[in-house]
Amino acid sequence: MKTETMYFFHIDELRGENNIEVTDFIDGICSIRQYWRYKNGENLCPQEKLSRFIEKLNLSNAEFFNYFYTKELNEFKKLEELYLDIMCNKKNKAKFLLTSFENVTFVSYETRSMYKLCCMLFENEFSNLSIKQKVSNYSKFINYPDCLSKTFYSFRDIVILIKIAQYEAKSKILSATERLHEILKTDIIYVSGNSRFFMPSIFVSVVKIFGSLGNFQKALDISIEGIKYSKKIQDSRALPNLYHLSAISKYKLGLRDQFED
Repeated sequence: MKTETMYFFHIDELRGENNIEVTDFIDGICSIRQYWRYKNGENLCPQEKLSRFIEKLNLSNAEFFNYFYTKELNEFKKLEELYLDIMCNKKNKAKFLLTSFENVTFVSYETRSMYKLCCMLFENEFSNLSIKQKVSNYSKFINYPDCLSKTFYSFRDIVILIKIAQYEAKSKILSATERLHEILKTDIIYVSGNSRFFMPSIFVSVVKIFGSLGNFQKALDISIEGIKYSKKIQDSRALPNLYHLSAISKYKLGLRDQFED
């Protein structure tokens, strides 16, 4: 759905909240047929008419767009909570949040994309499928292994690639894990204003994969990079895990001072 259509959808949503009849709302602006075309995305509402509809809501353009982007932020916060509940294996809580989104029309591409990712993770992680079937589902979702040759990765790609790496590592298959390591080293990843705050936890996941495989030097190198990244974006949530994992890696490599501390 185009951004202009999303704007109009929320104009109509505010119209309903203010109990304004459509016939009164469109008076002097457009026909009722054209109004529904704007809402359904068949036609894009011109900026001049968009502003006139906003005026009928007794709002300034600034107030309307503030409402729009505040709504997006609130949606993303709930989706972030849903994502973390799935990652922490909190099935019942995640299911409750997932249900609350069933009739929501998301205000942006990013929130819609995040919702689809959460749906995929929930369905796959809490199913009774075999590891092979789960890997197959994830592979279809991001076109794996062809995606290993990509030079651009979204947050969704990385999350699913980590899931594949975690499952494949149990069978000593390292294609996804090695690619994740290359991505983190060379920084060939797209990170949006919101999704960048998930990156520290991704460092944690990759460190754990290499640690479980006994490659403690790589685990140490990546944990150090994760610590640097967390400090750079001023996000401390993953730092305890990263410091702990770096200490364990050093201990396994014979460097025991940090582990004792």
